[in-house]
Amino acid sequence: MNSALIRRGRIVLVNATRHLMVPLENLGAAWLVVVFRDGAAQWGAFVGTQIVVGLMVHFLSWGNKDWLLRRAAEEPAAMGRLWQGALWARARFLPVALLIVLFQGHDPVTFVWVALWILAAFLVQSFDAPILITRRFKTAIAIEMVAFAAVVVVLMQPADLGASTVIRAWAVGALVRASLLLLTLIKRLGMGFGLVVEPRYFAAAAPFFLLGLSGMLQSKMDLYMANLFLDDPEVGRYQVIVNTFIMLQAGGAFLVVPFAKTLYRAKEAVVAAFARSVWLIGVGITGVGISGAWVLLNGIYHFGLGLPWFVLGALLVLPVFGYAPRVYRLFGAGRERAVVVISLVGAGVNLVVSVMLLKTFGAIGALMGSVVSQWLTLGLILIPWDHSSDGAVVCSGDSNSSFGSR
Repeated sequence: MNSALIRRGRIVLVNATRHLMVPLENLGAAWLVVVFRDGAAQWGAFVGTQIVVGLMVHFLSWGNKDWLLRRAAEEPAAMGRLWQGALWARARFLPVALLIVLFQGHDPVTFVWVALWILAAFLVQSFDAPILITRRFKTAIAIEMVAFAAVVVVLMQPADLGASTVIRAWAVGALVRASLLLLTLIKRLGMGFGLVVEPRYFAAAAPFFLLGLSGMLQSKMDLYMANLFLDDPEVGRYQVIVNTFIMLQAGGAFLVVPFAKTLYRAKEAVVAAFARSVWLIGVGITGVGISGAWVLLNGIYHFGLGLPWFVLGALLVLPVFGYAPRVYRLFGAGRERAVVVISLVGAGVNLVVSVMLLKTFGAIGALMGSVVSQWLTLGLILIPWDHSSDGAVVCSGDSNSSFGSR
């Protein structure tokens, strides 16, 4: 029993390390550009393109990770066929994404690099589920390290650093990542060229897509608004700041994910006890993490941020530890639609408050908007719960409004 728990803990730890590498690499590259090469304006100009590419890739991904995890659990031997069917179904919309990028105003060379970035990132994201299923976490970590090394090499080469250089570096990193993952997993997936599309894929994967989209909009709406209203150097600084705090938020997910299946079936007393434990641990993680954020942002990036930034950062991080266990319990109750609606409400509040406070307080106003959104989300997720006669937890409201149980 203990050996099984230790083995499971190691798997969770390695997978968490893999997920943390992406934001850590982003912070490392930002330091190279913003501090080492004194390119805050260039980094800020790059952020706009990064936002567009991120949105494009999310739409092109269309919930394939969670869809494939569920389908592969039902038909383990068919993973390769299912993966290819979902890939070709989504790949048909790549020309539309590239056409949208064409109207973003990039010069021809930069457009080519952005197009390659999108193509590679689309393929990389498609490998998320196979990595989880095959548990090739250590290989994925090694590939991330090689890809980041390629990014660093590109960023350090040119004498004149511009946003186009950062775009090229990100495209090269994505291409390296995609190529190595393809070489690693091609045998297991049986990559072919039959172009057989998975029937009814988009309808089946739509709930997973909407869950991801609503969560992304809620967590990043303040950055989107900052990109619209602030000048490039401020955008560059703000992206680094908020990404640092969001990385601390990930601790909530890492604490809860290993117990997701238990939370799906647990009664309210168990969920409540677990939620209290996660909250208390979260308070400790937040305290230590915010101290580390001060060292990173003021000691390494030399941003000179005052105490209000870190108080708001702590307030941004804490709610996640409060609602993460309840979110998984909502999934178990078949209430994915409730989670989507709550996230969209949070995104709307984040948008409105961020715009209002950006105009008054500048960049810190966007962070205030995100804080308000997070605490509202915590409140809304706690509201729908009710107790049935057997002690199990159900979500109030029309049970027919769910996307379906997990």
